[in-house]
Amino acid sequence: MKALALDINQFGKTEEIQSHIRHSLSLGLPEFYPALCSHDGTMSVVGSGPSLLSTYEELREERAKGRPIIAVKGTHNFLIERGLEPDLWMTIDPRPRLDQLKLKAENTIYIVSSRCHPEVFERLKDDRVILFHSYAVQDEADSIFEERDAKANGLTTFCIGGGTTSGVRAIHLSYAMGFRRFVLYGLDSSL
Repeated sequence: MKALALDINQFGKTEEIQSHIRHSLSLGLPEFYPALCSHDGTMSVVGSGPSLLSTYEELREERAKGRPIIAVKGTHNFLIERGLEPDLWMTIDPRPRLDQLKLKAENTIYIVSSRCHPEVFERLKDDRVILFHSYAVQDEADSIFEERDAKANGLTTFCIGGGTTSGVRAIHLSYAMGFRRFVLYGLDSSL
């Protein structure tokens, strides 16, 4: 039996992502903290995989139970178009994927990784944005810590690990918010 060898590459070059981190930290946004929304311990995590087309109506039942919905990337528009405004939206993608935010959601909290492109922050400048730090590689974490030390503001830097996709990271982010049960929709991606 041969050991499985995976060669995983993330989007973006280290220097580019470090530049994104410095930019996002310069915005003075509030940073991630647990309990962004009330809950019973269950989070509905929604990605844009093909199964979402046949399961999204089930989200109305989850919403009726008072369970929050976290939309991953492009799922934001899909849910809003169907009258299911997400409570939370998140991404770790360093590319300027503004097409994922075509629609406005008045009550959604936008949780954006510091590694994301500055254009994403510009698009969300009038919305409620919470900044979080996603741990992917040490070079990125080092740039967060260096920026913090340079500002000497005494904040503790909290990085959330958990995979290379925004969908998998949404589960880890939800766990950090105190959720322990997850109902997954549309997370049947190619990864």
